Amino acid sequence: MQNRSFTWIFVILLTLAVAYQLSFGWVARSFEKKAHQWAVDSIAQTELQGASADSAIFALEKKILRDSSEAKAYPLLGHSYSYLKQNELALGLDLKGGMSVTLEVSIPDMIIALSDYNQNPTFIKAIADAKEAQKSSSDDYISLFEKAWNNQNSGIELWRIFNNLETQDKFPAKMSDSDVIKTLRQEAEIAINNTENIIRKRIDQFGVTQPNVQKQSLTGRILVELPGIDDRERVRKNLKSTANLEFWDTYFNTETFGSLSVANEKLGKRLAPQFFSTDSLRAEKDSLMMAALKDTTLTPVQQDSIRNYYADNTVKPDSLLSREELRKKNPLFALINPNMPTGSNMVGIAAVSDTAAINRLLSMKEARESLPQDLRLLWGAKTDQNAATLYAIKDVSQRGKAPIDGKSIVDARQDFDPITGEVTVEMRMDSETGTPIWREMTKKNAADRNRPIAIVMDNLVYSAPAVNSEIPNGSSVITFGKGETREKSIQEAKDLAGLLKAGSLPAPAKIIDEVTVGPSLGEKNIKAGLMSFIIAFVVILLYMIFYYAWAGWAANVALIANLFFLIGALVSLHGALTLPGIAGIVLTMGMAVDANVLIYERVKEELRSGKNINAAMKDGFLKAISAIIDGNATTLITGIVLFMVGSGPIKGFATTLIIGIFTTLFTAIIISRLILYRRLDKKKPITFYSNITKNWFTKINYDFVGKRKIYYAVSIVIVAAGITSWVTRGFNLGVDFIGGTSYKVEFVENVDADAIRGALESALINDNGSKASASVQSIGTSGKEYKVTTNYLIDSTDPNADELVTAKVKDALSSVSKDFNMDSSYKVDATMSDDFRREATWAGIIALVLVGIYIFIRFQKWDFALGASVALFHDALVVIAAFTLLNGVLPFSLEVNQNFIGAILTIIGYSINDTVVIFDRIREYLRSNRGEKLDITINKALNSTLGRSINTSMTVLLTLVVMFIFGSDDIKGFCFAMIVGVVSGVYSTLFIATPIVVDMRKLSGSDKTTDEKASVATA
Repeated sequence: MQNRSFTWIFVILLTLAVAYQLSFGWVARSFEKKAHQWAVDSIAQTELQGASADSAIFALEKKILRDSSEAKAYPLLGHSYSYLKQNELALGLDLKGGMSVTLEVSIPDMIIALSDYNQNPTFIKAIADAKEAQKSSSDDYISLFEKAWNNQNSGIELWRIFNNLETQDKFPAKMSDSDVIKTLRQEAEIAINNTENIIRKRIDQFGVTQPNVQKQSLTGRILVELPGIDDRERVRKNLKSTANLEFWDTYFNTETFGSLSVANEKLGKRLAPQFFSTDSLRAEKDSLMMAALKDTTLTPVQQDSIRNYYADNTVKPDSLLSREELRKKNPLFALINPNMPTGSNMVGIAAVSDTAAINRLLSMKEARESLPQDLRLLWGAKTDQNAATLYAIKDVSQRGKAPIDGKSIVDARQDFDPITGEVTVEMRMDSETGTPIWREMTKKNAADRNRPIAIVMDNLVYSAPAVNSEIPNGSSVITFGKGETREKSIQEAKDLAGLLKAGSLPAPAKIIDEVTVGPSLGEKNIKAGLMSFIIAFVVILLYMIFYYAWAGWAANVALIANLFFLIGALVSLHGALTLPGIAGIVLTMGMAVDANVLIYERVKEELRSGKNINAAMKDGFLKAISAIIDGNATTLITGIVLFMVGSGPIKGFATTLIIGIFTTLFTAIIISRLILYRRLDKKKPITFYSNITKNWFTKINYDFVGKRKIYYAVSIVIVAAGITSWVTRGFNLGVDFIGGTSYKVEFVENVDADAIRGALESALINDNGSKASASVQSIGTSGKEYKVTTNYLIDSTDPNADELVTAKVKDALSSVSKDFNMDSSYKVDATMSDDFRREATWAGIIALVLVGIYIFIRFQKWDFALGASVALFHDALVVIAAFTLLNGVLPFSLEVNQNFIGAILTIIGYSINDTVVIFDRIREYLRSNRGEKLDITINKALNSTLGRSINTSMTVLLTLVVMFIFGSDDIKGFCFAMIVGVVSGVYSTLFIATPIVVDMRKLSGSDKTTDEKASVATA
């Protein structure tokens, strides 16, 4: 090995650089321990004890760290604590706990706003058609809107829709339709960019370390990751809020009670006509009577009795109706209590869990026709003991356009009322537009019996104070209350003031993908991840020593160095360590051993051919490099595809896998080589096998080619069974692909899954009256942990749908058992699940094509590329077959989700490794055994590499089995898919890929090695 001194210097310098990078985390943790001790010592001097003391210690520790963020925590180099935290190894949400959401800016709302809420029927239909098309299309919304508009063939010029007083400069008269669309695209891009910037400002108030806000360039969606956050409702509220305050006139409840009563009666007549004496009831009874009289066996007396029975057109008076019958007769007032203080604009109060049902009733035709056209009924932002208040808003424009909006707000701050002590947010309006309108609005309402003005944000009423006098200076106040909820009120007021200061979103943003992980689950995942990693690592180390003796020790040192450099690279790239990332590291360790196995097996062959140790090592390393690079290159291809199309955990797995490929090449080819040559220079013995393993796999002579048709049949049976089950039984699809929300629920006591399922099915009724799906899967065998999944309100346009789903699920679970904890949730919108399915399909196709192209370029033989591609497709189908055939049979979940797709792509990349090794050997044998029958040459090549095939797969298989047994439940399905894929990979290489090469050559008449003219890159 040439230039070894220079290589040693490079390795030492690289080691020091990585150690420096990793030291940030060590020093930061040391600083945090001191802060914790300071907090403990300080609280110990108080009278606090027990849980109160623990809470106080936690709060004080956070305050110390926050106040010391710029303190010199790394004295030797002068780095501050905040710098160390920004550059240490970050933990992903599944390990640290926290929240990850994907926001989608509502381009339809932006377009509607640009049109000044134009009510043109053609425009409204184009908006609706484009929304519907978006559910199943990958095109952007602007393109879908353009197509929907053109399909109307209305003859209306598009500029006429958007040309108004505020937008006439953007959409001038006579502007062509194509230019209007171009301008809309520009406005959409600006809206997305502005939303990203505003979201960055908003998350500063959460005090999160290492937050991530990232615009996804292909979709325009915005990914927000907040590790360590535990107040999910607060995050949702702050991220979704447009922060565009609106000031509305209101109705007194005495002015709306009559129309609400009419709506209640009409809804009752539609939903429960049996309680009303109406023409429809008469018609219904006549129909029933005629049906009964068709019975030809009836006597005249019986017929008269039936006529008399149905002739009664009376209904029971309310005094005789049961409580349940009264609720059916009064569907609206059964859910909302209209008995509110007179003189306010509060029209009723209802349970938060009933708000969705009330909204559904109010959207019915009977209710809309009964209520004034300028009446908007909005819920209050604040709830009291799980009850929400309904307010009556007067929309004079009848287009949803408020007299004053948030654009007029120039300043906002949290304060306290000097008289009552209530928490407030004080706002100041600009002098140009806001103040004059506010002056006139308050003057008019003060003269109109002190009519309240409602302050609304995101269709929620934050405050509706009565106006006692004209307010000439443009000031306004929102009151948050006082008392037991004072601390929460202060936080809410600060959040609102922060939202207003950060600026309003240019268009509403909807959460279409959300993952939340509680801190306790994060700790559980860390323990499971570390346990599986340590055990897998030890198993690999012991296996290498057992099989390769002293050379195994050298491989182990290289393996430890690989791990060290991999973690260092992850820190340097500001990557986050996730649970799938740990799986990626463990898999990398197995693949790193593969590289050493290839080298060592080649060295052993050279030694058996009679070469001395020096020559054997030189030729062994040289001849193994080709196979090592080919194998890792194909895995790199799928890793890149995973990184490009994956999100969240899958991207974390792909990151560690890609980094691990490069660290593996470096440590296996460079470091293990340095160690072996250093020992050789010292004239010390080097052994590449133990006494037990010396002759393993050296005398095998199996006829792989001759029995290929048997294995073809076996594969056909397995794949056919899988496809049949796929068509008939389907898969256990996760919310990634079907949309919906899933929760991890842990009960204190054992709970029956059927009881949970029954409670959910009874409680979860969609807006259209249909039952939402509800699945319950057991986690483990304790009978206490379950995964609950539902598509309840998945298509709802309610901005608070997420909160309503969670509230309903909690109510349903509470009816089964009061003691439970929901520590994790995952929500995927319908449009997002469509994207996941499309991306998964294309990712698989692209990976297969790219690997096939690589094999063709590398070997320059179409039959090699065909054999490899068919084998990869076979492996993917075998894993798919396992997941559909064994679903519901095995005691763990076989859910098809993003992790499953990640496993399929990893299998495609990994299983080609063994194929490449064997193809390299076949190519070598075809050159050295000219004139020999193809079947004999192929069998020799397969038998000579069988030891390498089994060893390389065995190390990976061992690590996967350890991860499966000791790892978290979240990655059990992934590990099972990988285990099946690795076994199938070895099988397909020996019995599918290579035999296909034989058959293709036989078909082409080139079944003699004398026809082989390809140059050989030996392995």
